[in-house]
This record gives sequence, C-alpha cells and structure tokens, in this order.
Amino acid sequence: MMAEPKDIYLIPGYGADKRIFYNLNLTPNNVHIIEWIKPLSGETIESYATRMAEPIDKSKPFILIGFSMGGIISVEIAKQFPPEKIFLISSIKTKYEMPWHLRFVRKFQLQRLSPLLIKRLRFLAGMFVDNSGKGADAKLVMDMLNSSDEQFLLWARNVIVNWNNTTIPPNLFHIHGTNDRVFMFKSVKNVIPIEGGTHLMIITKGREISKIIREKLDI
Repeated sequence: MMAEPKDIYLIPGYGADKRIFYNLNLTPNNVHIIEWIKPLSGETIESYATRMAEPIDKSKPFILIGFSMGGIISVEIAKQFPPEKIFLISSIKTKYEMPWHLRFVRKFQLQRLSPLLIKRLRFLAGMFVDNSGKGADAKLVMDMLNSSDEQFLLWARNVIVNWNNTTIPPNLFHIHGTNDRVFMFKSVKNVIPIEGGTHLMIITKGREISKIIREKLDI
C-alpha cells in the first residue's frame, strides 16, 4: 500500500536553482523548491537557515532534500525545525566531513581571494559532470552559475568553508557519489553510495537517486 503524498522541500546547491532537480522524480508527492534568498550583511548561516525555512509548512510533517550546499542549509534547518526525514545529496553532514582542500582554504581563508573566481572559471562545469553528461548538462550548470546573485555567491562561499556544525539530525539519509570531486567520497561517512557518481550526479544519475529516495519514503 502506497503512503500518503508527502510535503517535500528541495534546496539546490551553490550557484544552482530549481533546474538542478529536473531529473528527480518524486511524484505523486507535493514537491516544493526553496529558492535561494539574498543574505543580509554579516548574516550567520543559522539566521539564514531560519529565513530559508519560512516557506515550509511546519504544522505538519515534511521532508527535506538538499543538494550540495543545499544539504548544509537543510541540516541547519533541521536543527531548528526537525523534519520527518532529511536527505543529503552530494553534501556533508558536519565539519568533520569537510575535504582537505576546503580545510586548506579555511585555514588560510583563501576564499576571500579573487571574489569572482568560482563564477568565472567555465571549465568547472565540465569538471564536475559525468563524461556522458558533458554538453547540455555542463551548459545548464554554467547558465545557473552565471545567473546567480553575486552577493549570494560571495556570502555562500565563506559560510561553506567556515561551517562548524557537529550535529547530525535524526532520520538523515546521505546519498553520495564515489567520484565526487567537491566533497570527496573518502571524506564522508555512513552514506548510500552511488557508484561512479560525480558531484552533479543529481543530474546524471537522477533516476537512481529518485529510486533510493522513493524507497526510503515508501512511495
């Protein structure tokens, strides 16, 4: 017997928008995309997560799904407003899963250098997509990056690098690709592995990820 439709809230990643989820199939649930909002001057990630959670109907059970940085924000939301279940895709749960290259950036605060670097280096799109996905998928990723608010990108890069969380919310499922080059697979623990999945497997392996989520939600 299929479960009743659930309210599912999706949060995209750094420099991404709702288009990143186009290959995710979670019907017949009530799926909502929480779009990024402009950060306030000097805003903490905790305060930002509170504002990001405003569209969520907290009067009934809900599901959170966060991709990449969206996973980080999902964890911060879950600490304030516990969901029924939470799914992280290509993300990290705590500061202990931060890969060495981001810990290096944090140590020397290198994220403050060349503010537009991430937005301008076009090869990053192809770098993080499966070989089979280069082309249309890489173009989509670059279009999302180029459409992103500059103020948000600068703020987001800083809070990701300096994220200090040590709390793992209950009922959390972490789906991670074995070929992720951003949050490297060897740095994360207790995950559901996607063999060959890259950081952008939400696009290239959407069917496989959808199946895992649907099984965990009994749909």
